[in-house]
Amino acid sequence: FQIGGGGDWNFYDQLSLTAELNYSLTTIKRIRTGIFGKDELESTDRQNWVNIPLMLKYTDRIGKYRPYGYVGYSISFLLSDNLKVKYNNNDYNPDDIENLSTEKYESPNIKYNDARNKLNQSIVFGGGIRVKTGLNFWFVDLRYSIGLNNLIKEDEDFNTDEIARSGYIDDFMRIDVLSLSVGYVLPQYNPRKLKKARTKGILKR
Repeated sequence: FQIGGGGDWNFYDQLSLTAELNYSLTTIKRIRTGIFGKDELESTDRQNWVNIPLMLKYTDRIGKYRPYGYVGYSISFLLSDNLKVKYNNNDYNPDDIENLSTEKYESPNIKYNDARNKLNQSIVFGGGIRVKTGLNFWFVDLRYSIGLNNLIKEDEDFNTDEIARSGYIDDFMRIDVLSLSVGYVLPQYNPRKLKKARTKGILKR
């Protein structure tokens, strides 16, 4: 889930520089088996991010439907990370398969910020279409970002009694994100009043 806003600076008819400020909620869910025999471990990692992408955008400027595309770079700041694990310890007896003894354990929410790199980077590219409605636009945007660095701190041995009880261990990972957004564009014009009209220049444009 994400929400945010930004602005385009149109320095040429079809080219603009784009900057955004976005908030996103990312959830990573994993299920692993066979840590201690026939057990099962489910981990849910919920992360809150602030993302600042800077992009170069090309936009069609004619017609009601105006496609566009962009490429750029994004910095992401991790605000919080909460980890929760569910562990089923299955006592497997090959001589008595029907009577499977299971111990279930569910941890509270564990603040896991200290085990994460809080500053992350990514390459961003995507595109979409703007639909003109009066002077303004609706848009649909499809974006893909490629993580450039490891999210996990390699030198941090962060553990708690709740985590140790379940046998949870982090894997090194980066995050790639595919997002679909719907939004609204409100153009802002800043006309300048000419003290003296230059007719030839106006006709050329």
